[in-house]
Amino acid sequence: NRYEVGKVSDEEDLKQRQIKPILNKLTPQNFDKLFLKVKEVNIDSALCLTGVISQIFDKALTEPTFYEMYAKFCVQLAA
Repeated sequence: NRYEVGKVSDEEDLKQRQIKPILNKLTPQNFDKLFLKVKEVNIDSALCLTGVISQIFDKALTEPTFYEMYAKFCVQLAA
């Protein structure tokens, strides 16, 4: 079993990789559209949810201007 670049090891890792570029594009103007894309990823386990929340938290720390938007994102994700 050799390592292949870009090959995803498991389903949870794939979901985290799908979420990251969505969060990178997130702005107040396209919030609703991108939130729907995140919902399509199907966050169906506690492990996946923890990973998504961790990514959102990291983004909020590195982009303090948008902290309110990331908080709103978490609230909608919880619903």
